[in-house]
Amino acid sequence: MEAGERCDDGNNLNNDGCSYRCRIEPKIEPSQEEKLPPVLNEVEKEDEITDLENIQNQEEEGLREVAPELETAKATLNLLEILFLIGLWIFLISDLDFKEEKKRKKKNLSFFKSK
Repeated sequence: MEAGERCDDGNNLNNDGCSYRCRIEPKIEPSQEEKLPPVLNEVEKEDEITDLENIQNQEEEGLREVAPELETAKATLNLLEILFLIGLWIFLISDLDFKEEKKRKKKNLSFFKSK
C-alpha cells in the first residue's frame, strides 16, 4: 500500500470493499435477489456428482424393469396382428366361396327355368 491508502485491492472499482481511492467502503448487505449461490467446494461437487449418478442408475434400472414388459406387449401386438390378418383372409375366402355358390345356384335356377 502506498501513503494515504487504507486498503489496496489492485483495481479501480467501487463497491468491492475498497474504493477507487483506496479507502475502506462500508459493508453493504446484498438484497435477497442479489445474493449468489455459494461456490461448491470439492466435497460438495463430488456429492452432487454422486447424487446425479445415483439418479441416472435408478432411471436405468427402471428402464430395465420395464423392458421385458414392453417386449411382451410387442409380442402380443404382433400375435393380434397375425390373428387379425388370418381372420380377414378367412372372411375374404368365405365371401368369395359364398359369391361363387350364389352364382352357381343362379345358373342352376336359370337352367331349370329355360327348360
